[in-house]
Amino acid sequence: MSGNTIAKALAWTASQIKAAGIEEIRLESRLLVAHALGKTPDYVFAYPERSLDQQTWRRLSEIVARRVRREPMAHITGMREFWSLPFKIT
Repeated sequence: MSGNTIAKALAWTASQIKAAGIEEIRLESRLLVAHALGKTPDYVFAYPERSLDQQTWRRLSEIVARRVRREPMAHITGMREFWSLPFKIT
């Protein structure tokens, strides 16, 4: 899927989770794309023009499918924040 950028991934992810009726569309989209990339949400925000390879796009598709099925974000990302501290979920 050449030509797929972080910006396109964010838009696609947002449309998928919006259709599923999930709130916090922009935040969750950024978190899911960042997780698929193995980067921080700040990276996703800062570099929307960066390309995604096919492997990353497939990983994102799988991650989004899990979220659309209402799997908790903490289970998908393996992390949960509490009082601004990240905790690993097992």
